[in-house]
Amino acid sequence: MDSVVVLMVVALVCASPCRGYVFYVGGRGGWVEHPRESYGSWAGRNRFQVNDTLVFRYQQGNDSVLVVTEAAFGSCNATDPGQNFTDGSTSFRLDRSGPFFFISGAAGHCDIGQKLVVVVLAIRNHTNSSPPPAFPPVSPTPPPLAPSPLSPSGSTPPPVSPLAPSPLPPGGSTPPPVSPLAPSPLPPGGSTPPPVPPLAPPLPPGGGTPPPSSAASPKFSVGFAIAVMVWGGAILG
Repeated sequence: MDSVVVLMVVALVCASPCRGYVFYVGGRGGWVEHPRESYGSWAGRNRFQVNDTLVFRYQQGNDSVLVVTEAAFGSCNATDPGQNFTDGSTSFRLDRSGPFFFISGAAGHCDIGQKLVVVVLAIRNHTNSSPPPAFPPVSPTPPPLAPSPLSPSGSTPPPVSPLAPSPLPPGGSTPPPVSPLAPSPLPPGGSTPPPVPPLAPPLPPGGGTPPPSSAASPKFSVGFAIAVMVWGGAILG
């Protein structure tokens, strides 16, 4: 019973990784001296995984398949291969990840391009964990700002009116217009106001009496003329 359980577990584990693909080297042309497509180009078009199988088809007795090292692959050295196949239809299972190097055992075939390198991909763990995101998550766009709340009654607030003019006086009458500045009122009687006398000359320093003006006043001239006339009449009389 225990052996049956072990076999079932092994079968479940190997259900995906243990089932490989079969690749025919060189396609329809097979393993030949002059392939239609270079073996390097053929290998580049395929992806190889562990437990895949390579099938080499060639003419038995005239060719072979040698598994060699990287150094022997580069120099086409067929003297000491790791494995040598001559059956004409060789199946080779890729049992590990990494590179595998193959060359032809026929003389001169490797030098003209009958050689193959296959790189097997590493085994991936089949887990349900998703890979981390390539970029950090972008924060959601914030919602737009809500409008101001309405009044408690739910009505729309009244619009703001422009500045109103000053209120009218009691009674509703229109206020009188503002008149321009009026001139100073006339004195009683309606007569013309006297002219403004000229400014008096400034006093000399020290507060003394200001010097007389160069022009004689009218009162002095009239008195002087009367005195001369009286003095003249006395002399003639």
